Amino acid sequence: MGSGVMRTGLSCLIVCGFLGGCTGVSTPPPSNGVGEPASTELPFTVPGLPLDSDKTKLITPGSQTSPAVLKLLDQARAATLSGDLQRAEVLLERAIRIEPGNPALWHYLAKVRLQQDRFNEAAGLAQKSNALSKGDKQLQADNWRIIAHARNRNGDIAGAREAQDHVDALK
Repeated sequence: MGSGVMRTGLSCLIVCGFLGGCTGVSTPPPSNGVGEPASTELPFTVPGLPLDSDKTKLITPGSQTSPAVLKLLDQARAATLSGDLQRAEVLLERAIRIEPGNPALWHYLAKVRLQQDRFNEAAGLAQKSNALSKGDKQLQADNWRIIAHARNRNGDIAGAREAQDHVDALK
């Protein structure tokens, strides 16, 4: 088999794995009546990525996430869904300044960077999220999918394959 066919096949495998693992439900969270989300069950998606909730667990912020950060996440989610990735980026960066130890925030920002075609930054943010995730295998797997996709888009097929191996090991 020619190397071009292998490369295309690997690219398809990595992209399919990423798309299947880095999505969530796009319905807005319930409100508590004063404009704040009623719980931390806050989905975060990126436009253009299909929903695949049967195969993935939704990545949500931890139960210790502050109401201010939840509000910023809600606003970032809305901006992302409307295609305003620059606004989503600003809101997520503000949330990270408030809670720099929250791995879900770094994960969400990595997804935005990936959608902005800023692949090296996306991979670095996903690695930061993994460093903070403390045994959350689902979050780690989704981060490794982001890394695999970013490396693939940068032409680093061996690096993408290595990242995909991490995803497989976390299953």
